[in-house]
Amino acid sequence: MSDVIRFRSRDQLADERGRRQCARGYHAWQLVDLGPYAAPGRTPARWRCARCGVEREGATPGTPPAGRP
Repeated sequence: MSDVIRFRSRDQLADERGRRQCARGYHAWQLVDLGPYAAPGRTPARWRCARCGVEREGATPGTPPAGRP
């Protein structure tokens, strides 16, 4: 008889896709903390990637500075 090839489950494929996206710089950013000076209209302070856990501070990661295209 021939060997049976096991296909990967959807969960395994989704995990691998998420790791590849983070490795290429496409993180799933979530807001962690507004910071000590939180006020309406201010830029949030801390962001964390939901998949890999990398943290960034400042404006929304991946967006250009205000006033630039």
